[in-house]
Formats: sequence, C-alpha cells, structure tokens
Amino acid sequence: MNKLLLAPLLFAGACPVVTAYAGNSISLKQAIAAHKVSICAIGNGGYMGRCLNLNMVNLTNDPIKINIDPALIFKPADTNYQNLVAIGDETVDLLPGKETAVTLQTFCGKSFAMSPHWGSAFNLWKQGDSIMIKTVRYIKENAFFSHLGQSAIWTLTDNKCISTIYDPVDAENSKKFIEFEAALRRQPIPDYFSYYKLDTTHNATTCVSTDGKQYVDLKYKDGISRNVYIIILDDKGHPYEKYDIVEHIKDGNHTVTVQFDAAKDKLGAYAVLLRNDGNEILDKKLVRVGEDWCN
Repeated sequence: MNKLLLAPLLFAGACPVVTAYAGNSISLKQAIAAHKVSICAIGNGGYMGRCLNLNMVNLTNDPIKINIDPALIFKPADTNYQNLVAIGDETVDLLPGKETAVTLQTFCGKSFAMSPHWGSAFNLWKQGDSIMIKTVRYIKENAFFSHLGQSAIWTLTDNKCISTIYDPVDAENSKKFIEFEAALRRQPIPDYFSYYKLDTTHNATTCVSTDGKQYVDLKYKDGISRNVYIIILDDKGHPYEKYDIVEHIKDGNHTVTVQFDAAKDKLGAYAVLLRNDGNEILDKKLVRVGEDWCN
C-alpha cells in the first residue's frame, strides 16, 4: 500500500482496513505493510509540540506492541499547510481488535507553508533518511523540542544551511548541534550563524525570512594593550555598521560574538572585521545575508 488516508478520529471506521499477521513487537511501518493495523491521524493544532493525534486499530486477535518509527513524515490533505515530522521512537501497546490513540511529538516539515489547524487530516507519506533519523534522535536525547530542533528539521526538509541551527538564547548547545550535523553530513563548520523569527499564525508562512539576525564569532589573541573595534562593511566596502570599543585587550585567547540585522533591502555579502588601534585586522569573516539555502 503506497499511501494511507489519515482521517479524523470521528471517521476512523472509514479508514482503510487491512488484515494482520502474528507477532508481539513490530514497527509501525512494518505493521502497516504487513496488514496488521489501520491508522488515522488528525492535527492537534500547530506544528511544534505534540501536534499529531495518531489512532491505531489492532486488526489481529492478539495483543501487539507497536514501535513508532523515528522521523515519519505526514502530509496534510490540504497542502497549503505544513507537513509534520514525527520524532517517534515511542512504544504503544494495542489490545486485540481495539483502537488506541497516541499524540506524537512533531516539527514542521515545510517552512514556507501555514501552520495546521485543529482537525486537519494527514496522510502518512514516508520515513526520513538515515541523516534525519539520527537528527531526530539527537533532538530527543537532548530535549531540543524548541526553535533549535525546528531549525534542524528545516535543514533536512527545506534544504536550509546548518548555520541556521541556532538560537542565541542557547548558543552553546546550538554550536554543539551544528558540530554534530557537520560531522554527520561531512560539511565544514560554518563561519557564522543565522536566526529567524517564527510565525505560528494560521494565515502566514512559518519562517519569517525578512526578520533574521546574523551572529559571527571573531577570535583573537593579543598581549598588546590596545582597544578592539568591530567594523561591518557592505559588498561595496562601505561601512554598514561600526561598534564602539569591545574590550581592552588582555593576554590570552578571546572570542567576540557580533550580532547584526540586515533589512530586506540590505541582503548580500558583508565583511565583519575585528581591528585594534593600530588598524591591524585581528579576525575577519564573510557573511552572506539572505543566502541560507544550500546548493
């Protein structure tokens, strides 16, 4: 069976009915393929959190244990709304001939679409690839059921760069997550990070691409007693922004995190420089605002 129509619980009897085979413990995908259960799902409203009600009917005469596969992706009947990516790795016991409901932890799988409303019907589409499976397990292990976990899912479903797996209120874990994904995908660690506002209303796209902030880590080591300045230049070399003194240099290693906003009409390349009083460039990074999608 290629697709199962997942209808509201009220109409569970109208869902496709399939026959079963014996077995005590089995994954949800295997149970469906083997005609062991029928399923129906409806949105619980929203996209991030426990937002998908999954109703499973045991079509056998024996009790069975269903292991919900990680990274299952559900498509809405109305494709103007978002796909939902379920974290999974949950176990549900089903009694013979009975139905059991569970509410799954999900994230949005289509950032440019609208947030699902309560009662939306969904179809089970497919399971994510091995990278998505490892990613959702990392999210679950670290309880990143937040902006951080959502941003990571979009790098897989919407082809966003791993530099967007970033939340400034949790910068340390953000960087660890990015390092995990970079190693998993064999990509370099990005030179800067991007953070975008989320819109949870039903009549707007979820990721607000025009409301983004860039975060750049600049590093230096200097034992000379001088002041440090941050200068941001646009693609024509004109100063876009200049910061006051960051700190008085002391011996040792230092990291300065530069945060700046670029308006919609200011998309493009920026050079972020760290200089001292002697006009020496201590560190420099190139930031491409508005180019957070990977090729």
